[in-house]
Amino acid sequence: TTAAVVLPIACLYLLAYPLPTIIHNLNFSRDYAASWLLWSAPVSNRVAFAEGMRKAVTYKILFPLLVALLIVFAIVWRDPLHALAHMSVGWLVIVGAGHATQVGILRKFPFSAPAARGSITGSIALFAGVINATAMTLAVVHFFAVRSLYGFAIYFAALAGLVFALKMLSQRVIQQRFASQASYE
Repeated sequence: TTAAVVLPIACLYLLAYPLPTIIHNLNFSRDYAASWLLWSAPVSNRVAFAEGMRKAVTYKILFPLLVALLIVFAIVWRDPLHALAHMSVGWLVIVGAGHATQVGILRKFPFSAPAARGSITGSIALFAGVINATAMTLAVVHFFAVRSLYGFAIYFAALAGLVFALKMLSQRVIQQRFASQASYE
């Protein structure tokens, strides 16, 4: 049935939803005045802090959920390779959403802003909505692409290309924002 196909696909794309909020919340700290320590640390690549935020959220929070889905789908579908193919798409969506979030949300150095009422979620609502709408649009494309092996292969290749382009863009944007930043606000 259609519902049996839609729910697993939706599960994959729902993993992109928390990325903007989680990464945005890493900008705030109770001890925000001490963030100068991160900025003044003798690190040759300051961009690594921003990339580390994305990797921490991706590998420590979302990747274990994706692995759990892989196990569940492999058992339910009785086809581990089929489940792995779909999880690979889920992985690309998570990574792509992470890079898009870096471009759209990271404006300051990590932990450098005080938490204030409404600042933790209010300022990113529109961006998070765009990420979520994009993820659900990709889920619809995925739904139609899985009807044929060639359609799925084309979708997978196009998604991989999009994620690569987002990675290049995020590296360039973060390099401009953090490497040239000279003072704290």
